Amino acid sequence: EFLPEIDNGSIDLVLTDPPWKISKEVAQRRGLNPQAYGTHLEEFTAGEWDFYEDEDSYKRFTEEWFTEAVRVCREGAHIISFFDLMRITYLVDLSRKLNCLPRQVLFYLLTNPVPRTCKIDFMVSVQAAPWFTKGTKSRDKATFNWELGERVNYVAAPIPSSSKGIVRTHPTQKPYTVIKTWMMYLSNPGDLILDPFCGSGIVCYVAKQLNRRYIGIEKDGDFFLSAEQLLNQPTMVDMFEGG
Repeated sequence: EFLPEIDNGSIDLVLTDPPWKISKEVAQRRGLNPQAYGTHLEEFTAGEWDFYEDEDSYKRFTEEWFTEAVRVCREGAHIISFFDLMRITYLVDLSRKLNCLPRQVLFYLLTNPVPRTCKIDFMVSVQAAPWFTKGTKSRDKATFNWELGERVNYVAAPIPSSSKGIVRTHPTQKPYTVIKTWMMYLSNPGDLILDPFCGSGIVCYVAKQLNRRYIGIEKDGDFFLSAEQLLNQPTMVDMFEGG
């Protein structure tokens, strides 16, 4: 509801993690012998906000927010969005329709991936974040701070975990290091950063620490309060990395 109120061409970088539509019911087998221990349905969910009626409704939702994100970006501004790896083609096709240039797929490598409960496939240790630029890749408009050094297109970091003394307030929270790396390369001090799915507030927090302006949008009241508390911290503490 708030995104349409942002002025056209006012944003320098959109960095966000929208719902992925990956929540579902799965058949869970206990023990090594399912014939002996049986099977039951268990809900795998990131949150109630991750459920959609069907694939078409999710695509409409994605088109609505991404179209607005492109609108509020200035020419040469960047958009980075974490996204389901199996659906990236849809987002790339949509970006081209909106005069947004696909650049690269960036990756967050999880150094502590979650063990698989069903024991039928590999642990997921990578999350994709396609990167787009609005209108032009010209260096005078599209920021890329190459002087920070050559950089691979991934950042490795652990999943934030309160059990390890690292503050975690959102089920899909991203590490401080990942957000900081991409924001440093693709924006400058004073730039305006937008996260339309604010969640834990980590994007806005990093923007504040790097002397960027920021706008965060979050409809869940509890997450909003957690993000507000984070942003009210007076000094920078890399609590998300435990150091």
